[in-house]
Amino acid sequence: MGYNQQDTQEFLSYLLDGIHEDLNRVKHKPYVEVKEAEGRPDEVFAMESWTNHLKRNRSIIVDLMHGQYKSKLICPDCQKVSITFDPFSTLSLPIPIQRMITLPLYFIFKDSSLHSHLKINLNLMPNAPVSEILQQLSRMLKLPVEALELKILRDHQIIEHDTSRYDVKSLKEHEGIPFVYQIHTPYIDPPLDKFNVRKLVRVELIINQKLKKNAYSEPKSFHRMFYISQEQTLKHLHLQAFTIMRVHVANFVNNEEELRKKIDISIEGMTHSILEKQYEDVLSLSQVDLLPYNIYFVTNPDGGDEGRVLIPYSADKKISDTFTLDSNREIVLELTINPRIRSEYLKLNKCKEADSLPQMMSEPKSYNIYDCFNLFITPEVLDKDNTWYCSNCKDHKQATKTMEIYTTPKILIIHLKRFRTNRVSSIGSFFYTSSSSKITSLIEYPVVGLDLRNYVLGKYEKEPIYDLFAISNHYGGMGGGHYTAYAKNPKKNAWYDFNDSMVSRQNPDELVTSAAYVLFYRRRDDDMSMSPIEVKNGGGPTQKDYA
Repeated sequence: MGYNQQDTQEFLSYLLDGIHEDLNRVKHKPYVEVKEAEGRPDEVFAMESWTNHLKRNRSIIVDLMHGQYKSKLICPDCQKVSITFDPFSTLSLPIPIQRMITLPLYFIFKDSSLHSHLKINLNLMPNAPVSEILQQLSRMLKLPVEALELKILRDHQIIEHDTSRYDVKSLKEHEGIPFVYQIHTPYIDPPLDKFNVRKLVRVELIINQKLKKNAYSEPKSFHRMFYISQEQTLKHLHLQAFTIMRVHVANFVNNEEELRKKIDISIEGMTHSILEKQYEDVLSLSQVDLLPYNIYFVTNPDGGDEGRVLIPYSADKKISDTFTLDSNREIVLELTINPRIRSEYLKLNKCKEADSLPQMMSEPKSYNIYDCFNLFITPEVLDKDNTWYCSNCKDHKQATKTMEIYTTPKILIIHLKRFRTNRVSSIGSFFYTSSSSKITSLIEYPVVGLDLRNYVLGKYEKEPIYDLFAISNHYGGMGGGHYTAYAKNPKKNAWYDFNDSMVSRQNPDELVTSAAYVLFYRRRDDDMSMSPIEVKNGGGPTQKDYA
């Protein structure tokens, strides 16, 4: 390797792999078929995977330094779950950093007569979940968070309703656009403490325009939505739609004398009775062909007028009597604009840039090694360039991936991922840059008593509690640097600093530094030597670990 600087973690992996191959007790490696878990218990499948590993790998390196990961992938469409158990010799932990990114989104008021829809730029942590986005908007706009839902739209259509799995980074990378809808208005909806969307019916409105007989336009605006009880009537459905459309009808009023007398959106203290009176006044104009829109249920999108059923304004017919509800409890309707109206008069897409609104800024945090473990095991949505092939869907998917630790070895080598390539990465609740630079954050780690009992999934005979016995340090950056090491002499119970040809005593109170790159831990076993039975069985996790 010459005199050029090498990465100590890469060199260590290369060295350990070489020693393992030289000392491998398996001289003729059999073919091992990789099987799916197929619903089997973790301990059964994990033991099978470890046994298959030992069929090809048996050495002192495996005995002392190999543990086992559990990896789980979930398809976002068919929910297929793929589980594998894989060996590891080095545990590479990502380092969390604090960095805000800007997420542009649209906020849609249910009744926009008092407030125009907004385009808002939120400054948030890339790992912030959807719930945090809604919390921040709730604080900014002084609206209850229970009244807000985030959807993803593309070409005016809602393409994803359940966005709970996303964070800010994945939303920003999504091909769709995030829209946050206000789904509750006091004068038309029940009190919030009784407003449970899981028990209600979601109504989605496609806004188009009739062009001529049997001809309809593409959507004129982004989809609107509201929730309604299946026990409520078609009259209430119309009033819900009018709550959304009232301001747009009022925009049209300016060009129609008859309508101008019927709608006043400047009324403060809107009530259900006022809303009902205004809508019935608008309905009365159907006699003069001024009704701004009609609402249809579409039975055949390509069937023209015959493929659409007009929804009557009826106080007698219930939602449950009119529509057949599936398990999604969703109704999709067309709100069709009168062909004689110029749709631009309605200002359906009117939206203004939000003023500079107060936003909560995240305070910088200090991190410890358990934050790195939490980041490691947190689910992440795979990037577009790192998709997973789903055998059910027969396509590559941006699956949700979770990495966990199933068993740990006697000697645990932890690699802190301080160096990044030219890309941006995240895992669940933390975001980390992947630029050509080094992360120099101080990560606190215990010298004595690294406790991994909360992170090891499998059963263990010896508790996974570790003490530090060596550290590889890196000083400098990507272009050049210098390695040193701290190591403990167990006989003298003393720490030493190894710096090229210089060796000196190291103060044990000064072992935790921002230069730490690779950490070497020893499990608190009674005896580090291995019995002949353990060697015969291949070391590492044994049958007792899976019992």
